[in-house]
Amino acid sequence: MLKKIQSFLIGCFLILSFNQCAKRGSPTGGPKDETPPVFIKAQPPIETTNFNETRIRIYFDEYIKLKNLKEQLIISPPLENDPVISPQGSASKFIQIDIEDTLKLNTTYSFNFGQSIADNNESNALVNFQYVISTGDYIDSLRLKGVVKDAVNRKAEEFVSVMLYKIDSSYTDSIVYQKPPTYLTNTLDSLPVFDFNYLSPGQYQLVAIKDENSNNLFDPSLDKFGFLDEPIFIPTEDLFLINLFKEATPYAAVVPAQVSQQRILFPYRGPKHIVPEIELLTKLSDSITTFTEKIKDKDSLQFWIHPPAFDSLQFLVRVPKLDQIDTFTVRKKSTVDLDSLTLSLKPNGSLKTTDHAVIETSTPIAKIDSTLFSLFKFDSIPVEFELELDQTRRALNVYYQRDFSDEFKLNLLPGAVEDIFGTSNDSIEKKYRYGQLEDYGTLQLSIEGATYPIIVELLDGKDEIVSAVNLDQKEPLTFDLLEPATYGLRVIYDRNKNGRFDSGNWLLKTQAEEVKYFPDPIEVRANWEIDQTFIITN
Repeated sequence: MLKKIQSFLIGCFLILSFNQCAKRGSPTGGPKDETPPVFIKAQPPIETTNFNETRIRIYFDEYIKLKNLKEQLIISPPLENDPVISPQGSASKFIQIDIEDTLKLNTTYSFNFGQSIADNNESNALVNFQYVISTGDYIDSLRLKGVVKDAVNRKAEEFVSVMLYKIDSSYTDSIVYQKPPTYLTNTLDSLPVFDFNYLSPGQYQLVAIKDENSNNLFDPSLDKFGFLDEPIFIPTEDLFLINLFKEATPYAAVVPAQVSQQRILFPYRGPKHIVPEIELLTKLSDSITTFTEKIKDKDSLQFWIHPPAFDSLQFLVRVPKLDQIDTFTVRKKSTVDLDSLTLSLKPNGSLKTTDHAVIETSTPIAKIDSTLFSLFKFDSIPVEFELELDQTRRALNVYYQRDFSDEFKLNLLPGAVEDIFGTSNDSIEKKYRYGQLEDYGTLQLSIEGATYPIIVELLDGKDEIVSAVNLDQKEPLTFDLLEPATYGLRVIYDRNKNGRFDSGNWLLKTQAEEVKYFPDPIEVRANWEIDQTFIITN
């Protein structure tokens, strides 16, 4: 069913119209030229029919320059060969367009210059100037309006290409990858609205592309994409909403590379929840130690080997759920460096009572000698603790009793930690403290109007996830021990009940899961408890 918007879109267009008409204030010290260039005439004239020329000139009342023409100029329908347009890098009182293409018969062409035309002295822009001609007997005059939103992010993308493909006998879903659209426009940087004009009647597919390489084609590896579920029929008075999403990247193994004498990197592409497995096919001596780890927050695995006594290694990389297997051979390099053991003690700064100490290492841990660890509270009180080696073998968790305002000192004597290469640590001492209860705030949250299951995400000022909770039914939520700051909230409708956000897919005709943002920032203060209700409207 076609998605329609009313008040939001109307407001966007009113604001856009106001902004385009507003004048900039003059600085003190005398009047300033704030008038954009004025169109005088064109040869052939605007809205010429039965057009058969190869050169166009558009004249203005003063010297003009063209800015960001590649990004700003929209030719609809697109031409196979870009026209030659001047001036480029100089000023002129006219724009010259040399067409190096064969125009389609009985077709209305529009050249929308966006904000690229400006006067030479003060850069006052002539916004959305259009030159329109037709190769037929009449000028098409129908319009279509709407809004492009981002499916996930609060802020919409700027300069999104919005496209209409005519649905006829030659139309297939793959056309968005292969051919430019029948009609093309774009959103601007101020508001996410689009406005087609000079359209012919018919049935169309409406899509939107954040066209990263400006080729008027959909490249799933680069571009965000959005589409309407159903075709539209022009003429129409409806206003349309398109949600822009990034398709999930299909899983693919990448050729591994030796990055140190003891370490081989196995990159891969694909959804975050898919992690491949590595199997070494080459038979090694029992004296050689190997270890595989998933690199935190990266789509990569690392294979460690000690000692690096090999000429080449053959690996099998597979994802059992996908029934996909790749085989790679890695040949030894002599130019790469050796890895060395370094330790870093986390945390840094003031801790929450939910935090514990963590020792992170640059190389995998092989041995731990707990007798060489010591932990003191307030510098002198011995504290009992437990050590737990993380499954990555690159982090050692230190667990103990702690409370608000506690101060600790953690000591490691030489040899406390030994990596798989037989290297051990030097002496380390780390002091840290826990904050006071009154240093933090609490957010009590209730949600009304949601369709379950949902994912509730608490966001920081950059819309990065601070905390996430999956809910199968209505229940109150508490986010406690929050740093004083401004937060945001969003709710994801977990349509397929898999506990994570799923994007859309053009060929599968699936939209991204719906995301709702709480409209206002939430200010959390120290030693405060905030009660907030998130009312979701559909």
